[in-house]
Parts: sequence; structure tokens; C-alpha cells
Amino acid sequence: MSIKKMEEEVTKLRKDNRELKTHNLFLLDRLEQWAERNFQERQKWMNMTLDEVLTLSKTKADYTQAKELAKTVEELEENQSKVNSKGLA
Repeated sequence: MSIKKMEEEVTKLRKDNRELKTHNLFLLDRLEQWAERNFQERQKWMNMTLDEVLTLSKTKADYTQAKELAKTVEELEENQSKVNSKGLA
């Protein structure tokens, strides 16, 4: 390789290196933000009073009825498809 080509290659590698460093800093910043939010959330849960826990448990959504309804709908659709297949045969 000529010196000119090697210099171009070195320039390209330096540019790639700068881009990777920038991307690495971005990812590290995101990780630090996540860790801080996670820490704050854990602190909130650890410092919660019994009254707050009870309030949360009372307002917590109960999805059992929705699950039962979805199961019923699936069974009805399955039965309908069975009826259709028997009627067409």
C-alpha cells in the first residue's frame, strides 16, 4: 500500500473510532439515567407506608374477569368454526 492509501485508511479508522466513542457515551448516559430511575423507584417502594400499600392494593386492577371473558370469547369462536366446518363438509 502506498502512504497516501494508508493515511486515508488511518483517517477513516479515526473517524470510526470517534463515532464509536460518541455512541458509547450516549449508551453510558442512558444506562446512568436508567440506574438513577431504578434507584428512585426502589427507594419509593422501600419507604412506602402501610397505608400507601393498602391504598395501592385496593386500587390495583383485577384482570380475572377480563381473562374469563376472553376465554369465553375464544371458546365461542372455536365452537363457531367447528359448526362452520361441519356445515360446509
